[in-house]
Amino acid sequence: RHLRPMRMRFLLPALLCLASPAGAQAFVRVSGGATGSTDFVKDFIVHPIGARQSIAPTGALMVGWQLPGEYRIAVEARYARGTWAVDDGGVSGDLGTLATLGRAVVADVPGRGALRWEAAAGQLRYMPEQELGLFADGGPSRWMLGGGASWSRPASATLNLVLGLRYEFHGFSTAALESAGYTRSQTVHRVGLPRALERRS
Repeated sequence: RHLRPMRMRFLLPALLCLASPAGAQAFVRVSGGATGSTDFVKDFIVHPIGARQSIAPTGALMVGWQLPGEYRIAVEARYARGTWAVDDGGVSGDLGTLATLGRAVVADVPGRGALRWEAAAGQLRYMPEQELGLFADGGPSRWMLGGGASWSRPASATLNLVLGLRYEFHGFSTAALESAGYTRSQTVHRVGLPRALERRS
């Protein structure tokens, strides 16, 4: 229920870009893979307590266009669906599904050979299945920064096979945590390993 309005707000400008006269320089990348995350809550009361999104299957759509000098710019939506994993003093469990939706602007620059470097900036939204505990007031949206690399090879006249690595980080806090006295945000690090097909025009 959380995903559809945000998806439409993100994809409509991207589709309009494809329909524009600059469409001859456009490319579309569809990817799948997995994302791992560090704890978004980490504390020590009587014993260590931690919570994170589990390793999550991830899908992404990137729409962009070519600039002079082989530089590129794109917009991207990245959706990961895992579980809300909790470790309480060595006892692990989960509290249901926890999805994240990232929306970012990505700059893509040439490296050596088939290698390219990426820089990304945008926003990540947490979407828990159950609004309880630290998500009692809903899932937060946080600004994020990231970077990565991609390697590609032609799969056909218009398609490339792309292997990638993406790293990103953001500060995490929620209204429920702040009302409980947690005034500092926790830095969360995320690493994704996507495989993609990229269609170029």
